[in-house]
Amino acid sequence: MSRTSSRAFWILVAALLLLTRVPIAAKYLTIDNVNLAYALDNFDPRIHQPQPPGYPFFVIFAKLVNLIFHNPETTFLVISVVVSGLTLPAVYLLAARMFDSWTGRAAVCLLLLNPVFWQAGLDGPLRVNLALFALLTAYCSWRAWNGERAFVYWGALALGIGSGFRPDLLLYLGPLWLVSALAGTRSARIAVAGSALLLLVVVVWVGIVAYAVGGATELYRLSTGYAVEQSQPSSVVLGANARLWMRQLSRLAVWNGLAILGWFWAVPFFITSKSRIPLLSRQFVFWTIWIVPGLIAQALIHVDNPGHTLFSVPAFCLIGAYILKASLEGWNAAETGLLFAVVASVMLFMNFVPLPVPGSPGGVRDAFAVATFESSLENTRWVDDVHGSSLKEIQALMPPDRQVVVIGQDAVQQSNWFLNWRIARYYLPDADIRVAAGQKKPAETMEVRGSTLGRVSSGSPVEIPVPANCRLLWLVEPGGPLHSALAAAGLAHGGPRVFYTDIEPGSLPFQVMDFRIVPQAEGGGAHGVQ
Repeated sequence: MSRTSSRAFWILVAALLLLTRVPIAAKYLTIDNVNLAYALDNFDPRIHQPQPPGYPFFVIFAKLVNLIFHNPETTFLVISVVVSGLTLPAVYLLAARMFDSWTGRAAVCLLLLNPVFWQAGLDGPLRVNLALFALLTAYCSWRAWNGERAFVYWGALALGIGSGFRPDLLLYLGPLWLVSALAGTRSARIAVAGSALLLLVVVVWVGIVAYAVGGATELYRLSTGYAVEQSQPSSVVLGANARLWMRQLSRLAVWNGLAILGWFWAVPFFITSKSRIPLLSRQFVFWTIWIVPGLIAQALIHVDNPGHTLFSVPAFCLIGAYILKASLEGWNAAETGLLFAVVASVMLFMNFVPLPVPGSPGGVRDAFAVATFESSLENTRWVDDVHGSSLKEIQALMPPDRQVVVIGQDAVQQSNWFLNWRIARYYLPDADIRVAAGQKKPAETMEVRGSTLGRVSSGSPVEIPVPANCRLLWLVEPGGPLHSALAAAGLAHGGPRVFYTDIEPGSLPFQVMDFRIVPQAEGGGAHGVQ
């Protein structure tokens, strides 16, 4: 490709990146992004600002960018677009070095419009870093694999710095880096020196988090507790039942499969192609070591978001680009095959596969449809609609003549998405919020106002004091147990996403599940964060 054609290609890629990200990015921050936004002012993983293990290098980077924009939403969008943009030349450089420049350009196209990579960039700024640093580590590892000793150290830096953005990168790409260092240099001394450099970088970011949370012991407790809490429901290693584990496996398969479906039809042609490299070539061995450790770890332990698979999705896009070229270049049809693969990706991202109808018996097709929806534009729009419409309902239900107390259910939705209290406190910083954690035994409540966390109470039941003349706004799962209990008692008015109960002067205390609502006499105070 001439220099002019190359320049035109990258201009087109940049234009497509901007057009496919900026206009349709999520308008409201998700729970994780709200935690990151608060971390820009107060980094404290103990209160999930952000959630453990803290992502310290990302927070530092975001703080620097926010010095320019002074707005977390704008900062996060800029970071997402910039990191996504840097990921594309990274995959090109690796693919071109492993195979050829056509494969590099094809890999760029496949990754740019891959549903998982696309959706992660719309959702927030954090997970796309997994793709970028996975590719940087793989690039350095490939050069080390081929005997370039300096890239053992560059790879250690990429892996160490990347783990400060996404700590799981160490588990996913660490084996590839180590094997490449040993196989490429055949020097234990260089591998040990590279490991020391890697350890030094890791110690820096671990030290930052340990200092913020009050010591290494507290960091260990926080990180292990959070990891178990997040992984236990679906991890076979931690005792999940077969149904929930199979759901985790199906999501892992589908989210990676979305990077495969567009070109998988070319595999039979690839197998019979005389121009392909051997299946046991160093390229395929390297690629296998890249993806297998992480896939095993996620299958056994945890994968709960499409963006979690961004260490492996670029690898499938890269190998898919080569398979298309080796399969079809004999018929001068490689570009046609690439076009088909890209169109297939776009259709999947646009939710071409409809969701199962209510009452569907389940099965492989339903699992594929749901996981595809979770990585689609429609999912981003739907979540945005839930958040936006809920916030509008809250504003409409706030009477001018009485105090409002928001009671937010602290539970993962089972069927119907609802506005989480963490998002409500960000967009309604002056709201008096009481968090109702009924999943804990005994039940807990916490007083919240904006970024300030107040008193925590527990009990069976646990009391929630409220003013004697107020309106309670309930952020609960529609149709869930707490909402059903409220509705059965005639206490859930409004809807469809936000419900209210009016507390009149002289109202008596009442109990809903493990929560006892106690109206306070005039002048008696109802606590709340001041």
